[in-house]
Amino acid sequence: MPHNKVFSYFLLLSMLLSLLLIPSSTRAFSQQGVDIHIDGPTEVFVQKTEEFKIEIRGEFATQEAINWSIEIQETMGVHIEPMTDDSTESNVFYVDITPLEEDTFTIPVKGYCSDGEEVRYSETNIVIETKEPKVLTLEVKNSHDYKIDRVRVGLYIDDTLVRIQNVNDLEPNETRMVEIYWTKEDLEPGEHTLEVWLDYGLHGEDRFVRGEQLISRTFHVERDRNYTWIILGVIAAVSGVIFFLYYHSKKKRKSRRPW
Repeated sequence: MPHNKVFSYFLLLSMLLSLLLIPSSTRAFSQQGVDIHIDGPTEVFVQKTEEFKIEIRGEFATQEAINWSIEIQETMGVHIEPMTDDSTESNVFYVDITPLEEDTFTIPVKGYCSDGEEVRYSETNIVIETKEPKVLTLEVKNSHDYKIDRVRVGLYIDDTLVRIQNVNDLEPNETRMVEIYWTKEDLEPGEHTLEVWLDYGLHGEDRFVRGEQLISRTFHVERDRNYTWIILGVIAAVSGVIFFLYYHSKKKRKSRRPW
């Protein structure tokens, strides 16, 4: 009987050890060796959709990653499309972000990659500041007898390229309306020049090449009148006058002697 009890304990221990030695089908998660690279503007106009490029880079000891995915947290005041995405072909994702109000937004982003056994991930943020825009509406026409895959519309302020708008699949003799968003904020007071040029992509997309000019005009930025400082200055001046009158009236009273 004691031998049977010992045998039972030995059998139970063997079963437990065998269970521990069975490889688990659950993939391990690790927050190491993953970089998230985000390419997109830091200033976005309200109600204007901007495209952000998110690239997931991960390295594994034995083989390369075969699966990538992103997860973007819902943020109040911002529309995000898509919020999640998964791919077995590319580690690059494109996300459209549209701010619905004027504010500064911090949007959490998670990036995952896997080699089939191990899943690694990292976290970062997309930080954007929004501004109320001015809208410039223009006509872009393809005057050629062939289709143009992409025309880039470039907005220059004081000979500096500040915004690019793409017009895709422009048919022969087709005219399309384009809205370009811009702002006077952060410009110094005085006269400024605004120009809009077309780039037909003849020199590639690494840089914008001015081909055809659509408009050229000047505009004026007024000096910001800070009424708060004016009011404080007036209060300080009035206070000084009151103190001066009080001081002199007190001095006169002291100079009058009763004898």
